[in-house]
Amino acid sequence: SCLSLTAIPALEGPSDVNGTVDHDGITITWTWAGRDFTSLQCALVQRYDSEIAPVWDLVPCNMSVHHINTTRHRGQIVNIYMTALTPYWHSNASNTIQLRTDCSQHYFLDSGETVAISSRDLLGVNSPDAECRWNINTIADNFLKIHIDHVTLADDIDCSKEYLMLTELGKLCGKVQQDGPHVIHSNHLEIFMKIGKTKDGKDFNFTISSVDSPTDPPTGVRLHTDGNHVNVSWDGHHGNKTILEYIIVYDVIPDRPSNVIFTNYTSVRIDTSKISGKMLAVRVASKTEGGKSNFSRDGFVRSNCGASRLLKHRETMFIIAPTVNGRYQSDVVCKWTVQTEQNLKLLVTFENVSMEESPGCNKDYIQTSSSKNRLCGRNTNTTFVSKANDIQILFVTDESNEEFGFIASVTALLPAPGQPENLKVKTSPYGILVTWEKPKIHPDNLRGYTIYYSINDTDHVTSVRLSATTSHFLIDTSCNPGVEFTIWGVANGESKSSAQTPRLTQRSCKEIFIDNQVICQ
Repeated sequence: SCLSLTAIPALEGPSDVNGTVDHDGITITWTWAGRDFTSLQCALVQRYDSEIAPVWDLVPCNMSVHHINTTRHRGQIVNIYMTALTPYWHSNASNTIQLRTDCSQHYFLDSGETVAISSRDLLGVNSPDAECRWNINTIADNFLKIHIDHVTLADDIDCSKEYLMLTELGKLCGKVQQDGPHVIHSNHLEIFMKIGKTKDGKDFNFTISSVDSPTDPPTGVRLHTDGNHVNVSWDGHHGNKTILEYIIVYDVIPDRPSNVIFTNYTSVRIDTSKISGKMLAVRVASKTEGGKSNFSRDGFVRSNCGASRLLKHRETMFIIAPTVNGRYQSDVVCKWTVQTEQNLKLLVTFENVSMEESPGCNKDYIQTSSSKNRLCGRNTNTTFVSKANDIQILFVTDESNEEFGFIASVTALLPAPGQPENLKVKTSPYGILVTWEKPKIHPDNLRGYTIYYSINDTDHVTSVRLSATTSHFLIDTSCNPGVEFTIWGVANGESKSSAQTPRLTQRSCKEIFIDNQVICQ
């Protein structure tokens, strides 16, 4: 007998094996530097922790790229290596790479849209050792609402081996039926699912909707008494969000029981027939499908104290603090609401103010909607013009007082004109000539001018009131030759004066005689 042995070179295998995970699989690349044989193939060997036997894909070695379909093994760890083989021998194994296959879905919901998410659509029911993510997004100002139809996972006391992790809701494990809905206070929701090693059916069904987030607190909350009622109104929401209802909560002070009213309108009437003379604290919130807004700031009102009135042009309303035996009443809150036409302003004058004085006016005080400052004490007379065509005046007292109160007048007048245009000054032997032009802003509201001047920038200011038809004024400088004057002016209106013009400086004439002529130096 004879044994013949032939030496053949070792079979060279693939090298530099790499993988890139995508949604449905893994793209494998490798380097091939070996020789080609007719019967030569390369094996892509995949070992999943969930499978007893490896999965093989046979590919041409010189292909250098191959896509593995991993849809049956989503979210699982896989170890991959390659080897070259023929019917008679094979190469050494390449380097091994470890990857987790993709298991994710992404959804974007427009406002009002709903999506039903089932893990079976992505995973099936037998996917042990899997980790999966679902990302749901909606528009920036919306929230997401989730309803849990069911969750079927292994019973796990501490939810550490098999669980769902949801944004804001935390971990869920075991079996859950019909839970929610839950509002996620964000426009993004992530669902993370970790499945243990068993192959029992594990799945969930969720229904997720894009809903309006809460609005800002309602603004413009207005309170006033009307007989045996307190009328509460506020500005409605002007955006695209759907308001399901408004929530009005009012407390009766000092007892402070909470009373709640629900309405679909932007106003309510509170019956005060059984709480006559009591102080009420009222606040308003709105509710959307995404939840309740914060409440507005408390508004305070006492029933049957104050009034509301609409003033015509040049009409005046007088307000007098409620008094008993010559002293204003204690423990009251009164509010007067005054309105006028859209093109008018309100001139408010407080006269004969005689109230208890306290630091910060924190006991008895007057306050208007045009200012956060309070008035109190004696002789604090003040006049101002409202910024809008309406104003609210609030009068609050504590349990003790020994003063008269106040008298106020509110008059509807035209807004102030603009400042005089092109104010100019010029020195002459007779004085300083001041000229100007009619205001361009609200010229029809002009009622006259006031010219101001001071000498050598002193604190003493002289003012001269002039008619609306005047466009010049001569300042007599005969007693102040050769000195510097500072000059400015305003246009006078019904309610108030305009802003001041820029201040101009001009030196008065210092007379000298040359050839019997008066010349300014």
